[in-house]
Amino acid sequence: MFELLATTEAILRIDFKARVAARRKDGLSRRFRKLHRERGDKIRLDEDILAAMKEQGVPAKVVAAIRGTLKLRHWLAHGRHWHPKLGRGYAPGDVFDIAKALIGSIPPF
Repeated sequence: MFELLATTEAILRIDFKARVAARRKDGLSRRFRKLHRERGDKIRLDEDILAAMKEQGVPAKVVAAIRGTLKLRHWLAHGRHWHPKLGRGYAPGDVFDIAKALIGSIPPF
């Protein structure tokens, strides 16, 4: 599950950089360029990339689902020394379906 989440994050960050570099005129590319000007290379996944995607038409349900898995990723990545409050249980198939829905909903540029 951790590898699925890390791959999904990598895809989102690569898309971010590609949109900034391509300087396209779609709404998400413009929003990403604005974030890049404001924050430089310190782009946050949740507060910057996912928030911009939600503002530009990615369904809120899809964004909320991936945000829930970010808590799981944090727990998996940092040694599992506490009991996470995930709100639901996750199986590898659940994480795959959530990641696939998010990647499939990225607006084209």
